[in-house]
Amino acid sequence: MRESKKRKKILTFIIILVIFSVIVNRYTSISYNTITATQYNSEDELQIHIIDVGQAESILIVQDGFTMLVDSGDNFTGDDVVKYIKSLGIDKIDIFLITHFHRDHAGGAHKIISSLDVKKIVCHKFSDLSTMQERFWYIDMSISRSIRETFGSMSIFMESACENNKLKNFDVGDAKVYTLSQNNDAVNVNNKSIVFKLVYGDFSMLFMADAESEVEKELLEEDADLSADVLKIGHHGSKTSTTDEFLDKVNPKYAVVSCGNGNDYNHPYGAVTKRFEDKNIPLYRTDELGDIVITVKDDGEIVFDKENGDYLSGRQLRESN
Repeated sequence: MRESKKRKKILTFIIILVIFSVIVNRYTSISYNTITATQYNSEDELQIHIIDVGQAESILIVQDGFTMLVDSGDNFTGDDVVKYIKSLGIDKIDIFLITHFHRDHAGGAHKIISSLDVKKIVCHKFSDLSTMQERFWYIDMSISRSIRETFGSMSIFMESACENNKLKNFDVGDAKVYTLSQNNDAVNVNNKSIVFKLVYGDFSMLFMADAESEVEKELLEEDADLSADVLKIGHHGSKTSTTDEFLDKVNPKYAVVSCGNGNDYNHPYGAVTKRFEDKNIPLYRTDELGDIVITVKDDGEIVFDKENGDYLSGRQLRESN
C-alpha cells in the first residue's frame, strides 16, 4: 500500500515536471539574459520587411532605430521571424501589432515576446473576441507576456488600436501609422483585422491584414483616404478581398502579398492577380520571391530588393514548378 502511494507521488511529480518543462520550453527563451536593446540605424530611411513565413504573415517596419512588427507568423514559423529580426542586428520591438487572433497571424506571438525586447503590444481586447480560436491565441500571447514580465524583469504595455470607437495612430520614428479599421463586432474574424496606413513623407503603404470585401466596402463608403504607393494585399490574395472598386481607389504603384509556395488555398487567387496584371501593377509575392525588403529613401525613392514576380495564381505557380 505504501509502495503504491510512493509510486503515485513519483508519477505526480514527473507529470508536474513534464508540464513545467513544456511551459518553460514554450514561453521562455535564453535571450532573457542577452538583450542589449540594439538600435538599428536605417539612416533616415524607412524599411519594410515582408518576411517569408509560408502561408502566414509577418512584416517588420524599421525607421531611425524604431521598430514595429505586424503579426508573428504561425506557431511553426515564429522562430523564423525571430531569427530574421536578429539577423538584422535588432533585438527590440517598440510596437508589436497583432492584426487579429488567427493562428497564421498570432500563432508565433509567444516566440516574439519570449525572444525579443517587446515594449508594447497593440491588439484586440479579450472582450472583443468571440471564437475559441481567437481566445486560445490571445491567452497563449498573454501567458508569454506574463512569464516574460515575471522572469524577464520587464514591463510590456498593452493597448487596443480602437478605444471608445476612436481609432488610434502610432509613431514609428518619423513614420506615422494611421488605423483605418478595427471592427470588433464583425462575425467573420478576418474582418476584425486592424487595417492601417503607413505614411513616411510623401510615401504611403496600405496594410489590409486579412480584411475582406466587406471591410473594403465600409472603407469606400466612409470615403477613407485609401490612396497608397504600395498595397499589402488582403487575406493572402484570397478571392474574398481586393475588389476592382477598392483597387481603383487605392491605385497603388506596387503590390505585395504574403502566401506560401504550394499552399492548399491556391493563394493568390487567379482573378485577383489578373486585376493587378490588367492595371500593370508590379506584384511582389513571398511564395515566389521569399523575403521581400522595401526601402524608402529620404528623397521618396522606393526600392525593392528583388525584381517583381509574375501574375500566376498559386495553383499555376505550383504546377509550373
